[in-house]
Amino acid sequence: MRAIGNGFSEEAVDGSRFRTGPVRTAGDGEEALRIVKSDHPDLVLLDVYMPIAKGVKFLNKLQESGVSPAVIMLTACQDEHLLKTTLDLGAFEVLPKPVDLKQLELAVAAKLHA
Repeated sequence: MRAIGNGFSEEAVDGSRFRTGPVRTAGDGEEALRIVKSDHPDLVLLDVYMPIAKGVKFLNKLQESGVSPAVIMLTACQDEHLLKTTLDLGAFEVLPKPVDLKQLELAVAAKLHA
């Protein structure tokens, strides 16, 4: 499994903890989309609000690209309509910020064993 995360240090999403392949990080939504298109990761950790391409825009572009990694959204947003939209656009899970690492670990494990 390869994963990318937005707004996280590579140590925070250390692939060895989940027995993944390389972990990549992106500084904004457009960079994340380029990485997803080139690397075809199995999992993407994504913030709803990130520079350049917000989470919903990212998910729309992801659908258009034909690449379909599992997406875990991380957010402090409490807008239920926005959160439902991210799920409708294919997010696997939405986790609140600050992120509970045990909850994140469970979500990643659920994807690994899906």
